[in-house]
Amino acid sequence: MRKGQEERAVLYAASVEARELRRWSPTATREAGEGALEKRARRLPGARRGQRGLVLKAERDVRLLEKLREKRLGEWQAAADKEQEALASELFLAQWHRQ
Repeated sequence: MRKGQEERAVLYAASVEARELRRWSPTATREAGEGALEKRARRLPGARRGQRGLVLKAERDVRLLEKLREKRLGEWQAAADKEQEALASELFLAQWHRQ
């Protein structure tokens, strides 16, 4: 039975046992809520560790990508410098040959 149906059954019953009334009392509801909160609080450290592990992995991945980017940039810069030097040499020789 759903909670609403159970509550209606208690309300419209000719007689109700004390334990049924206790089950629907604000105190019992609060205690059940506290129990759920305690259970959740016990699970949180594990979840926090799991999340921390994900964050650490993401940070490692970012550092790796940054290193790869720097390496590629260095390689590109070296290739561009070599190409510029070759072009300057060709221009110098072409100009020297014309003179």
